[in-house]
Amino acid sequence: MTTDAHPTPASAPTPAAARTGPWKPRALAVAAAGLSTALIWIIANAGGAALAVMPSNGGDPLTITWPRSIALGALGAALGWGLLALLERRTPRALRIWTIVALSVLAASFLPLVFLDASGGTKATLALMHTAVAAIAIPLFHRGTRD
Repeated sequence: MTTDAHPTPASAPTPAAARTGPWKPRALAVAAAGLSTALIWIIANAGGAALAVMPSNGGDPLTITWPRSIALGALGAALGWGLLALLERRTPRALRIWTIVALSVLAASFLPLVFLDASGGTKATLALMHTAVAAIAIPLFHRGTRD
């Protein structure tokens, strides 16, 4: 029979390196959201999609570039993270509330695409980018979070 010379109580704090918190999967979600929109942009651009939106005031078209797609994809996920962090400090049902809000925002993000003055390929690309950000952020934000 062997015994530990230095038994560790069950309530002893774990080293910082061994602790996992929700920030790791959430940071991964922000990065992956940006990268996924860039990948979608690359595929759409290679497929010949115009990736330009005509403004309603008749000005020059707004071209969707790969840096812009990365920035906006990551920004969307980062804003979601910020909202979830705020809700976690305010309510015990933060994850459930956040998920409903996230899915509502995703659904609402498709409405402007109906009225957007852009090619079908551009609209499809934007819809796919919105879906990719949600498909990455929602599951990863759920990791390490209890509701």
